[in-house]
Amino acid sequence: MKNHVRAAACLAFALSLSACAVKPVALPDYQERAPDASFTITDARPEKDKTSEVLSYWATACDYGIYRIGDERTVPPKLVFLRRNLEDALGARLKGAALTVTRYRVHINSRAQLRNQLNGMYTGVVPAMLDAAGNGCTKDETSGGWFDASEVTTAFPPAIVEIEAAMAGKTYSVRAVYSTEGKNVDDAGTPELFNAMRKANAVLADQLAKDLPAP
Repeated sequence: MKNHVRAAACLAFALSLSACAVKPVALPDYQERAPDASFTITDARPEKDKTSEVLSYWATACDYGIYRIGDERTVPPKLVFLRRNLEDALGARLKGAALTVTRYRVHINSRAQLRNQLNGMYTGVVPAMLDAAGNGCTKDETSGGWFDASEVTTAFPPAIVEIEAAMAGKTYSVRAVYSTEGKNVDDAGTPELFNAMRKANAVLADQLAKDLPAP
């Protein structure tokens, strides 16, 4: 049974965001640049946030089919990309600022797609079991990557990005749900994973802007 579930997982994670992909997802034309030394980002995330993991292979679990994206899965890594986005958005307003990131989690949630695939693979007791267990999972029942149906606009697995950070004694919290289009990259060639992170990073930039010096 577990082998069937793993096979289904590889099919559902069709994007290079998947647990089955080996090569990290790279941002095209990305070039390192010297950061502004006066702006600091302290990485205070729990170690789990930095690692990749399929949360559950059990089809009746609320965590089934949810994949956490580790730092090794992207080039540049998540916090490097966050810094680049914040510098691009806020520029000199970040001079002398110190941001402490206590959470930066990225999940791909393919739970619904995998359950549908299993329903198509089996007849009889398995579909009935799936219908009876694991439906209607709440955020509290899900370890990470939960989303509400009203938050997505496509039928493909969404990316859920959560950020928690602090600056000058104030805490900031971001949660962004990005609806993928079922392909590796968008029409401009940007990997969908980076589009998801960019969406969340932009929300954080907007929040920080309210408390930074005027441009």
